[in-house]
Amino acid sequence: MKFFKDIWSLSRWEFYVKYFLPFFLIFFSWVLIGNLIEINYTKDYLKKVKGRIVIINENLTQDSKKKQNFELIIYLDNYPKYFRITDNFEYKNIEKKLKLGDEVEIYIRPKYFVAFGLGKQTDIYQLEYNKEILFDLSQRKRNSKGLIIISLIFLLIFGSVYYFANKKLRLKKSSS
Repeated sequence: MKFFKDIWSLSRWEFYVKYFLPFFLIFFSWVLIGNLIEINYTKDYLKKVKGRIVIINENLTQDSKKKQNFELIIYLDNYPKYFRITDNFEYKNIEKKLKLGDEVEIYIRPKYFVAFGLGKQTDIYQLEYNKEILFDLSQRKRNSKGLIIISLIFLLIFGSVYYFANKKLRLKKSSS
């Protein structure tokens, strides 16, 4: 109830400082922690799924006027869900090397790691075919490093704004 009371009683800036900035700080902290965990993954942490390819194709996931997003989809004969590699990773050479019926080993995150990161549990972290690594875990780690930097920048910005705005609001209330 206090939230709804604050909508009308606080200034727009005070409302943003009290409710929205903490949300952004929590969100970017979550992204930071998830990617710090992800950057330390090794094959030993990941769940291995071995099976024969029954479907492999490129799938359009979002189509807007400015951008189209694709992902590589792989269904295995012994797993109920599809595996994917999103288009922010290079997967064109993988699609060319694999065909229906090929036996592959796919490494994905265990369920308990999914909550700490972005994406789905069936995101491919490593893909091997005939002892050759077609998609390496290092690509995910490189992506995580970028997200760590972005998270730190936003945490620094939003954290500074939150700190100084709160300080200013407290001084304003104490002088009233």
